[in-house]
Amino acid sequence: MDVLSFQGKPGDFRLVEVAKKGEVYARLIYAPEEKKSEPRIGRRGDRAEIEFLPVASRGGRLRYAAILGRTGRYQLQLLAATAASYNLSARDPSVPIALGKEIDSNLPVGGAAFYSFQASPGQLFHANLASQKFVPLLRLYDSHGRLVSASGTDADELEGRITHMVVNEGVYRLQVSSLGDGGGGDYRQTLSQTKLQELPIGGRAKGALQPGATDFWTFVGKQGQTIFLNVRSAAFKPVVNLRSPDGVRLVADNHGNAATGSLFALRLPKSGRYTVWISSARGAGDYTMRLIDGD
Repeated sequence: MDVLSFQGKPGDFRLVEVAKKGEVYARLIYAPEEKKSEPRIGRRGDRAEIEFLPVASRGGRLRYAAILGRTGRYQLQLLAATAASYNLSARDPSVPIALGKEIDSNLPVGGAAFYSFQASPGQLFHANLASQKFVPLLRLYDSHGRLVSASGTDADELEGRITHMVVNEGVYRLQVSSLGDGGGGDYRQTLSQTKLQELPIGGRAKGALQPGATDFWTFVGKQGQTIFLNVRSAAFKPVVNLRSPDGVRLVADNHGNAATGSLFALRLPKSGRYTVWISSARGAGDYTMRLIDGD
């Protein structure tokens, strides 16, 4: 058995590859040197010690993609069940991706590619992955390594799409792979941002919600200010969410109907830019919205 150690800190990303000959088992664990000073029972909201991202182990290679959640020592433990030899590599393969810039690259069969970008609450991103060589699968992870969105898994599609409203600040990662990890070849990856529609306090707005979609609006509020928000539609039953400048969900209202729409009042907890999410519990179509200053 071989034990290989390295130091890590929260947010570090590692792709560990073991190219082996023979029967070798491996695991990646968090193993702090001062175990008594490192609590092993997590509290609500704590980062996981390791968040593993799905990558394929094929062709005599063991692969682990992991985002680390603690400061301290990590270990890769290798156990040989037969006479064996191996080569080991560990790196952060993330490629920074800029808004509006297309990336043309090639995916090895059974492989994965990773792209990173910095995001803040209230930003609305669109990621697109297209290929004529394999069925694309696109995944988006937050800075903690949690999966926040993924493209569809239709085997007839040659394009994977993600639209995501950021609620937590940090480094986000896009993972490019093929459906079932069985394909590879050329692909094109893009990332864009949509500017949110402005909703002035004291004003009215109109929109048209597409089936299965979510509309996003934004307004600037002040701490202690009271607002009333009303969304009406004769075509669908509105579901309205309101999030604070730091991404906390303050209101989740789905009690509206064709007569009243969605209506709520709220005293704003802090100054900054708030986002309104509008979706549908049933149906789609036109809607109107009004934001009233309760003061």
